Amino acid sequence: MYPKDKQIDLSNLSILIADDQESLTSTLEKVINNIWGCAIRCVYDGDSVLTELKNGYMGKSYDVLITDMIMPGISGLELIRKSLEIQPDLAILVMTAYKDDFSFLDVFKEGAHDILLKPFSKDELQAKLYRVLREIHFIQSCRSAERRYRGLFNLYADGIVIVNPANGVIRETNSAITNLLGYKIGELEGEHFCKILSDTENSRFNKWYEVFLVEGTGTLSDVQVIKRDKTIIHCDISGARVITDIDDNVFLILKDVTERKRMEEDLIEVAQKDELTDLFNKRSFEMQIEWAIKNAEETYTNYALLMIDVDNFKKCNDTYGHTVGDQVLSNLGKIIARCIRGSDSGFRFGGDEFAVILCGTESSISVKVAERIQIQFAKMETYGTSLSIGIAQFKIGMTAGELISLADRALYEAKKQGKNAVFCINPDDKVELLADIL
Repeated sequence: MYPKDKQIDLSNLSILIADDQESLTSTLEKVINNIWGCAIRCVYDGDSVLTELKNGYMGKSYDVLITDMIMPGISGLELIRKSLEIQPDLAILVMTAYKDDFSFLDVFKEGAHDILLKPFSKDELQAKLYRVLREIHFIQSCRSAERRYRGLFNLYADGIVIVNPANGVIRETNSAITNLLGYKIGELEGEHFCKILSDTENSRFNKWYEVFLVEGTGTLSDVQVIKRDKTIIHCDISGARVITDIDDNVFLILKDVTERKRMEEDLIEVAQKDELTDLFNKRSFEMQIEWAIKNAEETYTNYALLMIDVDNFKKCNDTYGHTVGDQVLSNLGKIIARCIRGSDSGFRFGGDEFAVILCGTESSISVKVAERIQIQFAKMETYGTSLSIGIAQFKIGMTAGELISLADRALYEAKKQGKNAVFCINPDDKVELLADIL
């Protein structure tokens, strides 16, 4: 919708008038100048039109050409065509006294905006020219808004990705994405957004994205994002869906939280580490298990809890002494730390009991992690000890206490199998043997 008359200032527009009748060009110049105050220049042949368009008016391109169709030099449809070759966005208002010499359709096909049939009244000139000027003003306003948007878009400190909501394909990225991920501007366009996500994040992102498209806004925290050089950073992704009359876009803002995450981890490590094993302590476990449950509920992330018990540990202490017993526990702490990822957490739960919180894992992966811990432990001097491991997979709706109880039950079942065993319980199933899982 165009703005109302009082809101339009057309005095900054420039008009080129071309007609071999000097009296007509002079009259047009006075009328237009009195009404709108536009900058006007007059020429009297087609060749001069092209020269003026090339030179411009005081360093700027002309906005409108009002031209007769028959003049000395280049004229008619050829003049329209060549004028637009010089200045493609030029608005052209054609004048002619010979309506049968030109097809109106051909005139419009060549790019003219409107036609004035001579002789025409002042009102007719004013109405048709005003429509053309108003359209130019509207286009220029849109371009100005586009430039402002582009400036904000590219100056925004965080990375912005515009995505097609229908298929997740990237339509556009801002300059900050270059600095954040190392891609060139435009290099990601046409790629699916999941291209920049770690493989372990795709399922979580897709579940969040389905809900986000319905609600229109949302945030997904601590997402592992892959840079062009394959290194991984952590980002919070905030989204907004913007639907207009002509377009539907998803704006995803990537905020780098890698340093913040590192600092948080350092603080936790200092305050909540077990001195003997260098794993997190029980207090830390109680905090992190609650956080894991909350995060799973909010982000649809799979979690698993491993409870680990050192078999025959009392006998080891009694036989070899507490120094050897402490060495067994210390070695187990190092093994657990080596066998889990940065997104997982290992704990000394108390005495000879340990726990591991696995992030983003299904039961089959959880079992493999448990087996890896057992295998690595068996390679060391165990002094007659072994490991029993119980696994509980998290289900939406569980409390932390329920998850811990389920893992304890799985540990009991592993012990019952004769120790040195792994046992997993999925909340949707009955207690299942390891063989059934694999």
